[in-house]
Parts: sequence; C-alpha cells; structure tokens
Amino acid sequence: MKRVNKGKQLKGTCTPELPRADKIVMRPRGGLCVSDMARMETSRAIKAAAQVDAIAARDDVLCLNHQQNIIVMSTSKRGQANRYAMVEQINIRGTFLEVRAQESARHVNVKGEIWGIPLEDTAQYIQDLVVQKHSRTAL
Repeated sequence: MKRVNKGKQLKGTCTPELPRADKIVMRPRGGLCVSDMARMETSRAIKAAAQVDAIAARDDVLCLNHQQNIIVMSTSKRGQANRYAMVEQINIRGTFLEVRAQESARHVNVKGEIWGIPLEDTAQYIQDLVVQKHSRTAL
C-alpha cells in the first residue's frame, strides 16, 4: 500500500493557538482560494477594510485555514470584533474581493448557521426544530 503524503505536512493542518477572545470567521466568495493569499497582505487588507489601525490591532491574530478555505481573525477587543464582522470586501493589490464575515460563538459551541428560514416561522417553532434530545444545548 503506497502512502501519498508520507513525511509531508499538509498546509493548514497546524493552526496557531488563538487567544480566548472574539473570533471572526471570513469566507471568501466567488471562488477565491485562501491558499493563494499572502498572510501579511491579507491581514493588512482586513484591517484596512475594518478601519482598524495597525497599532490598535497589534494583538489581533489572523489565521488562514487552507483546508477549510476560511480566514479567522481573533481579537480581545469587542469594538474591533464588531468592525471585523462587518467587513464585506477586502482590497488586495487593487482587486476588491468579496468575503462573508460572521462572529463565531464563544466557548467553541458553534456548528453553523441556519439560512433560508421562512419569515412566518416563530422563534419557538425554530427552537423546537433545532433543539432535540441529542442536542439540548443548541441555541
């Protein structure tokens, strides 16, 4: 049996330990690949789009996750987290790239978001659908 990746570490398998703080997950849109982006360039572009200056953001941590094709920005400052979460596009080398940013829930308890819920559904109805005996901590 032949091992394809013997002795090779895949990019993105070892991500840095992010501080216990607010984490903003950004998903590139339009087929953009995180592996094609330079870390420092991406960090500068996100901070510029969020209007956060370099001095205020010096403790913020950016992580490019190549396998999931996401960008994670971690910050201990609530105001900056709000700004990062509002970013809709970043400018890299004069090219505007669309991203979808969302704040992840604290305490590593998020699995995802539910999209396309009909407007007529009540909060209680949605909760009854999501919270089951095997997922009592949902929501």
